[in-house]
Amino acid sequence: MDGVKRKSCCIKEYTLKELAGIYEVSLYIMRKRLKAIKKALGKRDGNFYKTEQVKLIFDTVKLPSHIDIV
Repeated sequence: MDGVKRKSCCIKEYTLKELAGIYEVSLYIMRKRLKAIKKALGKRDGNFYKTEQVKLIFDTVKLPSHIDIV
């Protein structure tokens, strides 16, 4: 292996803070990345992004190479 520990995440409802943790960026950077797909993404359900929105985020915003989607 290349010495990097592999992580996996599943498609479920996430808050902005949880998504920032998955992408290993700050909340500011995560908001900035999501701003680019704001129209396609739609509104959050309270504090959570719905599973369909999370799938769109994972498809559009590239995940770090050591994270796999389950």
